[in-house]
Amino acid sequence: MRTLFSICFSCIAFYSVSAQNIHSMREIIQTMDDSKITYSLQTGNPSPTDYSELVLTNDFYQTEIDGSTHAVTRYEPNDSAMFYMEQAESFFEKNDFNQARNYYMKTLKVFPSYYKVWVYIGDTYYHQNSYSDALSWYQKAIDSNYLDYLAHWACANAYVHLGQPDKALKEITIAKVLNRNNPRLTTQLIRIYGLNKKNYTDWYFTPIYDLSEDYDTESDEETVRIVYKDYWMTYAMAKAVWKYEPGYADAMGNNILLGEKEAVAAYMQLAFSNKAAKKEIATKVMKLALNNHCFESYVIYEALLPSMPQTAMFIDKDGIESLVSYILDVRSKIKK
Repeated sequence: MRTLFSICFSCIAFYSVSAQNIHSMREIIQTMDDSKITYSLQTGNPSPTDYSELVLTNDFYQTEIDGSTHAVTRYEPNDSAMFYMEQAESFFEKNDFNQARNYYMKTLKVFPSYYKVWVYIGDTYYHQNSYSDALSWYQKAIDSNYLDYLAHWACANAYVHLGQPDKALKEITIAKVLNRNNPRLTTQLIRIYGLNKKNYTDWYFTPIYDLSEDYDTESDEETVRIVYKDYWMTYAMAKAVWKYEPGYADAMGNNILLGEKEAVAAYMQLAFSNKAAKKEIATKVMKLALNNHCFESYVIYEALLPSMPQTAMFIDKDGIESLVSYILDVRSKIKK
């Protein structure tokens, strides 16, 4: 069964577009000039996007289809598994961790692919201060379902207690990639970065623009209205062309990542010469990312994952590692 997420993935094709060309700002403007649609530009004060509610659960697991393509599926435990799970949770809430663990194990017996339960078994050991035992269960969960952000988060916590903050640093960063906007996760990430004497500033790349479409019956013309604030004009123009220009997105394979790369590159062409934009941390980090040949990682982590955090589920392990390297070796170098 193809899930909604697996369908989404077929449109994104992460890490397959590096060789594809993106349009320059000159080409985007030419597309707008040649269009049958009228594009209207005006300054304004649209509200920036609020990402705080865009958080994920660990109710999904990743399966490999053909070695290069992944599908993401929601867990569908059977009735027996649900019964044992409820019993386990009840005992866990009462701090009866031995009984909770017993029922978590029963859950796995009737539904072996319920991988997130391994994290909860690890938690029973964690709350009994048996951090090595907890870690072994967290690692089992990661080995079976790498995209489980909670397993990486828990793994990081165990490493902290085991006196291995460097390993905790990597695991909490993986968790952050897999659940970009989770505020509690971010709080723990900043704490673990502090233990490693590393910087993490919780800033966001926040384009401020609004797009709308009107149809004038008298002139029989469609008008796309682009309202932007400050230096977001070029980003908004690229987004408008991708959204409204007939055939444009189709010609680019409807690739969400490619569209975001084009919009961020359009922003870059203005931001690097705009006095106010050059002072923004998003611009400073972008420049460093370009110098370190990780523009694509910048686009995914800063521009794509905040608005579509679920897309991280379709990145393979190597791709996640690339994003982690970007955060640790590039992003953390710039302080706000």
